[in-house]
Amino acid sequence: MISSRSDCNESDIFWKSFSTKPCNPYMLNSSIDDFKCLFIHLSKGRDFSMYDYPIAYGYMASLLRMNHGKAKILILDVDEFNKDSFVGYDLICFFPMVAMIYEMLSLTRKIKASLPDSKICFFNSEQHQHEMFFCLPKAREFAQIIMQQNPSIDIILVGEAEKAFILLCESIAKKSKRFAEIPSIVYRENGNIMSSEKPIEPVNFEYLPFPSRDFLENEYLPQGHSLPSVRIQSSRGCISKCLYCVESSSNIDRDGRKTAWLGRDIKKFVDEIELLFSRFKIIFFNVIDSSFEDPVGKNGIERMAQFCDEILKRKITASFKIHVRVETISKLDDNYLEMLKSAGVDILVIGVESGVERELRSYKKRTTVQMNIDNIKRLDKFEKFFPLMGHMMFSPYLELEDILKKVEFLTKINRGWDYLNMSNNLLVYPGTAYHSMILKDGLAIECEYLFSTVPYRYIDDRVKNVANEIGNLKIRCSEVAGLYVLLHDVKNIEARYYNKINRHLWENKDSFELYKSAINNILNRAQSVYSKYLVDLVELAKCSWSTKKADEIFKEQISDTIPKIYSITRNIKNNFIEDCESKGLSTKKLSLKTWMSLINSQVNTSGGSMQCL
Repeated sequence: MISSRSDCNESDIFWKSFSTKPCNPYMLNSSIDDFKCLFIHLSKGRDFSMYDYPIAYGYMASLLRMNHGKAKILILDVDEFNKDSFVGYDLICFFPMVAMIYEMLSLTRKIKASLPDSKICFFNSEQHQHEMFFCLPKAREFAQIIMQQNPSIDIILVGEAEKAFILLCESIAKKSKRFAEIPSIVYRENGNIMSSEKPIEPVNFEYLPFPSRDFLENEYLPQGHSLPSVRIQSSRGCISKCLYCVESSSNIDRDGRKTAWLGRDIKKFVDEIELLFSRFKIIFFNVIDSSFEDPVGKNGIERMAQFCDEILKRKITASFKIHVRVETISKLDDNYLEMLKSAGVDILVIGVESGVERELRSYKKRTTVQMNIDNIKRLDKFEKFFPLMGHMMFSPYLELEDILKKVEFLTKINRGWDYLNMSNNLLVYPGTAYHSMILKDGLAIECEYLFSTVPYRYIDDRVKNVANEIGNLKIRCSEVAGLYVLLHDVKNIEARYYNKINRHLWENKDSFELYKSAINNILNRAQSVYSKYLVDLVELAKCSWSTKKADEIFKEQISDTIPKIYSITRNIKNNFIEDCESKGLSTKKLSLKTWMSLINSQVNTSGGSMQCL
């Protein structure tokens, strides 16, 4: 269990400049000095993202502190429960995530049983690990049903909830029961579940304070910079309309938000980066915008260029991870790519999603298979970035032969070493356009419990066994998840080597070239193992599926081989780091452990379901 220090409530660095802005809609007419709120983030053992709590908690904590209330963020293991941890709070908040929802609901019941007068609130407001259940198009309807099923939940804030949250805190602090005046709230009143008629109030980035960062000051390194990679945000939403994605349709409500994208002024965004860089010595930044190039077209590309200009002008030397669409890369010439690199961009997360044209069209993706191939190869040839690919191996409309096409596609662009590329299932969220499509085609499986992704069957039943078998690999062989993280670590090291924050390492070029060559051999070997494994599973599915035969394939190809590759890769990484350090060349700005979401590390999502392993 880890919690915010009490002095976090005394710090004003994240919100002070916003509190003095005239007519700030997030400032209450009177302070709520005695109000206390607890934000709970659940984690599990082996959770690669344990300390990375939702940025929505940071926003809400800043809003509360800006109005003189008190906030505490508690990171709690699912197996921990101590009644005293929940005593003395006016509101206890949870950020629901499908991979942890059963444990979360169990905890709310324990809290209610121990503290019947506690008020428990659920909200998302913004995505975390791409989850934002209560921002979906049918979130109000889902909220009412979920509260009927779970009496331990008192309040659900639907959609972007910053304004609703601070008004809720004020209402509770003033002992007012006028919840109906609060935007997009579902609540209990006299035994009934009520819903405010007021629409979602869109976020106003001009006045929204920076999110509080309650754990950073505990994590300084002796070398003078801070260990963690922070999530940071310049915008919400996405102007692309991919059918499966919640980003472009989330938070759009009757009489409320009408646009799929809202952004903070880029100079103000860099102000936050500068604050974290100068005050907390942060050098690793994970920009969580769904697509950093939005708004679309010339405006978005100019906005990215403005970001680079501001970073360079302020002499911020850091490493950035950003998300961009494939078709955007096509529009950027080499000079633009050099500009991104000079500003510190090292990792480009690119939503390739599929190597089958028919599947891309079913997603309503703007890219094509050839565009995917050309752009990934171009970036690899450019060498200075790590193009981290989003790819879904399995979807409802997939046929068995398509798996072989996807293996060929991933091999062609040298991404078959990535376990998630080889095993990811499309996750369908309730109320999305893709959900409507598979309902119409009879592929959605009826699910009584709404608080989940939508399970589905594959149009080709033979796909199910293949998807389930490779989805279980990360549990049957723990080194599979470990190797995924490690391979991303070593690729990040390659990209960050070319970042000017590590220019002192350039004198060790010969060692680096040997390191790159060794890693390339490892990637080819891992790709060969996973590709053959998947192809053999497909061949088995073409005949008569045999669990015994599938187990034999696993033992022959995975159980011993992947642990060996993991061990060799770890040694290559450690040897390069040690070689640099032995020459007096610090690697503290080079290596950062990759995080892995709970869904990716501990859940088999075959058929779109949540099978906790």
